[in-house]
Amino acid sequence: MADDSLPYDEATFPGWVKTVDSWPWQHVGPSKWKKVGQCPRCHHEIYGVFYERTILFSDDAGETHSGSPEEVYVECNCGAPHAGRPEKETGCGPDGFFPAPSKVQGGSDGS
Repeated sequence: MADDSLPYDEATFPGWVKTVDSWPWQHVGPSKWKKVGQCPRCHHEIYGVFYERTILFSDDAGETHSGSPEEVYVECNCGAPHAGRPEKETGCGPDGFFPAPSKVQGGSDGS
Protein backbone atom coordinates (compact mmCIF):
# COMPACT_ATOMS: atom_id res chain seq x y z
CA MET A 1 0.00 0.00 0.00
CA ALA A 2 1.33 3.43 -0.96
CA ASP A 3 2.51 5.62 1.90
CA ASP A 4 2.06 9.38 1.42
CA SER A 5 3.16 10.05 5.01
CA LEU A 6 6.84 9.23 4.42
CA PRO A 7 8.98 12.37 4.43
CA TYR A 8 11.35 13.07 1.56
CA ASP A 9 14.73 11.39 2.16
CA GLU A 10 17.52 11.14 -0.42
CA ALA A 11 19.17 8.20 1.36
CA THR A 12 19.10 5.22 -0.98
CA PHE A 13 19.23 1.88 0.78
CA PRO A 14 20.67 -1.21 -0.97
CA GLY A 15 17.27 -2.92 -1.12
CA TRP A 16 15.89 -0.03 -3.16
CA VAL A 17 18.58 -0.39 -5.81
CA LYS A 18 18.31 -4.19 -5.88
CA THR A 19 14.53 -4.11 -6.28
CA VAL A 20 14.47 -1.48 -9.05
CA ASP A 21 17.31 -3.28 -10.83
CA SER A 22 15.18 -6.47 -10.87
CA TRP A 23 12.40 -4.80 -12.87
CA PRO A 24 12.69 -5.71 -16.55
CA TRP A 25 13.23 -3.08 -19.22
CA GLN A 26 10.24 -3.01 -21.57
CA HIS A 27 10.77 -2.05 -25.21
CA VAL A 28 7.91 0.45 -25.70
CA GLY A 29 8.73 2.13 -29.00
CA PRO A 30 11.43 2.83 -31.53
CA SER A 31 14.60 3.27 -29.49
CA LYS A 32 12.55 3.71 -26.27
CA TRP A 33 12.66 1.51 -23.18
CA LYS A 34 10.80 1.81 -19.88
CA LYS A 35 11.24 0.30 -16.39
CA VAL A 36 8.08 0.46 -14.21
CA GLY A 37 7.24 -0.70 -10.70
CA GLN A 38 6.35 0.31 -7.16
CA CYS A 39 8.94 2.38 -5.33
CA PRO A 40 10.42 0.08 -2.67
CA ARG A 41 10.25 2.94 -0.16
CA CYS A 42 6.87 4.69 -0.62
CA HIS A 43 5.15 2.03 -2.80
CA HIS A 44 3.85 4.52 -5.39
CA GLU A 45 4.29 3.67 -9.07
CA ILE A 46 7.52 5.02 -10.54
CA TYR A 47 9.27 4.62 -13.87
CA GLY A 48 12.55 5.13 -15.65
CA VAL A 49 12.85 5.84 -19.37
CA PHE A 50 15.80 5.19 -21.66
CA TYR A 51 16.16 6.37 -25.27
CA GLU A 52 18.75 4.52 -27.31
CA ARG A 53 21.12 6.97 -28.91
CA THR A 54 24.67 7.27 -30.01
CA ILE A 55 26.82 9.91 -28.40
CA LEU A 56 30.09 11.36 -29.57
CA PHE A 57 32.88 11.98 -27.09
CA SER A 58 36.57 12.79 -27.12
CA ASP A 59 39.22 10.94 -25.19
CA ASP A 60 42.25 12.52 -23.49
CA ALA A 61 44.20 12.36 -26.76
CA GLY A 62 41.53 14.32 -28.65
CA GLU A 63 40.32 11.27 -30.61
CA THR A 64 36.56 11.25 -31.29
CA HIS A 65 34.61 8.09 -30.47
CA SER A 66 30.95 7.10 -30.47
CA GLY A 67 28.99 4.90 -28.12
CA SER A 68 25.81 4.50 -26.10
CA PRO A 69 25.19 5.38 -22.48
CA GLU A 70 25.85 2.34 -20.33
CA GLU A 71 23.82 3.48 -17.34
CA VAL A 72 20.39 5.00 -16.81
CA TYR A 73 19.45 7.25 -13.89
CA VAL A 74 16.19 6.23 -12.20
CA GLU A 75 14.64 7.94 -9.19
CA CYS A 76 11.41 7.76 -7.26
CA ASN A 77 9.37 10.15 -9.37
CA CYS A 78 5.94 9.62 -7.85
CA GLY A 79 3.67 12.61 -7.52
CA ALA A 80 2.83 12.09 -3.84
CA PRO A 81 3.32 15.08 -1.53
CA HIS A 82 6.23 13.77 0.59
CA ALA A 83 6.93 16.32 3.35
CA GLY A 84 10.22 18.16 3.09
CA ARG A 85 10.67 17.50 -0.63
CA PRO A 86 12.57 20.32 -2.37
CA GLU A 87 10.35 22.38 -4.65
CA LYS A 88 11.82 21.20 -7.97
CA GLU A 89 12.07 17.52 -6.99
CA THR A 90 9.59 14.67 -7.34
CA GLY A 91 9.17 11.43 -5.45
CA CYS A 92 10.22 10.36 -1.98
CA GLY A 93 14.00 10.72 -2.54
CA PRO A 94 15.87 7.49 -3.44
CA ASP A 95 17.65 7.14 -6.78
CA GLY A 96 20.29 5.10 -8.55
CA PHE A 97 22.05 4.22 -11.78
CA PHE A 98 21.14 1.02 -13.61
CA PRO A 99 22.53 -0.84 -16.64
CA ALA A 100 21.07 0.45 -19.90
CA PRO A 101 18.66 -2.01 -21.52
CA SER A 102 20.83 -2.46 -24.60
CA LYS A 103 23.63 -3.64 -22.28
CA VAL A 104 21.30 -5.96 -20.35
CA GLN A 105 19.13 -7.35 -23.14
CA GLY A 106 21.41 -7.49 -26.12
CA GLY A 107 20.52 -4.48 -28.24
CA SER A 108 17.76 -2.49 -29.80
CA ASP A 109 15.66 -5.48 -30.79
CA GLY A 110 15.28 -6.52 -27.14
CA SER A 111 16.93 -9.91 -27.62
